[in-house]
Amino acid sequence: MSIIPHIVPVSELRRDASQIVSAVNGSAEPVVITQRGRAKAVLQNIDEYQLIQRKLEIAELLAAGEADIQAGRLTSSKEVHTAAKSFLDEKRAKK
Repeated sequence: MSIIPHIVPVSELRRDASQIVSAVNGSAEPVVITQRGRAKAVLQNIDEYQLIQRKLEIAELLAAGEADIQAGRLTSSKEVHTAAKSFLDEKRAKK
């Protein structure tokens, strides 16, 4: 992402929405939409949005895992292996 974001006033978005959406779709860079000179929204292509959402999900899982570690909620690797094996055995038995 560039240091200086692409900024588009809402009036320009109204006038040239199709062109602005096409430009966003072809770029990883978001567009900041302003109204009365203040940032109000961000327009970004769907692939970048989904990537950011996935990264956020992973970060939340990592934070939850860290909280579990700090709280002493731990599971041994042997317990995980046993549970995984049981799960896989059940799946195979259903086939």
